[in-house]
Amino acid sequence: MTRGQGIYWVYGTALIGLGLIIISLGGNILGSFSNEGQITDLTLRNYERLLGSPEMPGVLGRTILLGLGTIVTMLLFALPFAWLLSRTDYRWKTALFTVMAAKLAIPGFITAMAYVWLANPTSGIINQLLGMTAYTGEPALNVYQLKWVFCLQGLVLVPEPILADKKPI
Repeated sequence: MTRGQGIYWVYGTALIGLGLIIISLGGNILGSFSNEGQITDLTLRNYERLLGSPEMPGVLGRTILLGLGTIVTMLLFALPFAWLLSRTDYRWKTALFTVMAAKLAIPGFITAMAYVWLANPTSGIINQLLGMTAYTGEPALNVYQLKWVFCLQGLVLVPEPILADKKPI
């Protein structure tokens, strides 16, 4: 098989994957307009209930706060690293670049589970080592608080903006 023929397998597989994603997305959209799972009975009632829910403003506010907090945290770490990699003669540039590139290979789910194992309020390793706070009885770290979620998510996203337009050093 020649290289030209081999590329058709890649394009074919990509088209099949894209088709499956479109089918799934279409089913989700159609289901959001259906009345209690009846695909033939289309309605806007689901969106009316969603947007009219009294919890909606709080959820929307926390979602915006999560996005902004994640971006701020990411920039607080990414900008110094980008400056270090591109504008200095830092001795360990190659090692830092390699570590950041390797971080991209670790799936987000595995990273999230690692943080849960480390900072779970009841059974996290860090909380077990630090013990409960003497005055409040609360755990030292609670990975489920919004401030920790956007800090950890921001840290996970640090390599992407740095390495997006980089060539190996």
